[in-house]
Amino acid sequence: MLKKLRNIFFSILALCIILLATVSALLETETGSHWLVTRVAGLVDIQLGAMSGNLRRGLDIEFIEYQTLDSNIENQTQKQPQTIRYRAEQVSFRWRPADLLYSAVFIQSLQAANLRINMPAAVDDKKPSEPFNQWPHLRLPVRIHLDQLLIKDIEYLQGDTRLHWTRVSGSMSWGTFHLRYKNLALMSEDYALLLSGSTNLAFPYATDANLQWQWHAATTEEHPQPLQYMGTT
Repeated sequence: MLKKLRNIFFSILALCIILLATVSALLETETGSHWLVTRVAGLVDIQLGAMSGNLRRGLDIEFIEYQTLDSNIENQTQKQPQTIRYRAEQVSFRWRPADLLYSAVFIQSLQAANLRINMPAAVDDKKPSEPFNQWPHLRLPVRIHLDQLLIKDIEYLQGDTRLHWTRVSGSMSWGTFHLRYKNLALMSEDYALLLSGSTNLAFPYATDANLQWQWHAATTEEHPQPLQYMGTT
């Protein structure tokens, strides 16, 4: 009986060592981290560029691209589903995986450049829609904290509509009860917005925030000097 218990103990111990070694290989080594990320991305049809780094400290990825067909939006002439495309370059993130033990995801920094969002032109199906009344709870089972966000050169295309922003930056945290954001900035060539505050994650989403804005008027012959307007809400 004692020998049987000893064998069971050493079997469990060996299994734990194998699991720890496997997890360590996936997180600590670049080869294991790249293999795991590539496999997960392949499951959801995400294309990845060249990678460096590991999952324990963070990764640098040349580009991330995702395309999908939206069967709800069809080409008016060919009656074919339209493509929705997202692409970001120079993607980099740093995080602390140990916080997962406390039901938290702590991302120290997330950076990207040349973010492109291509959406098909909106189609008016002229069908009456029911009033929306199912307001969801936006609570998450884990807390997500993003310490530093920086995305440069953002372009949104939808049909003939083109929007461009030079930068999105700031920090935010999404928890069980509140979404908090600090110095969340959206900047373009014509205007800049800076938002700080918090929002409740349950309807009616009570918000306590401060919004600062700045608008640059284009120069004309009558006003050769650029005009600036600023305000706080």
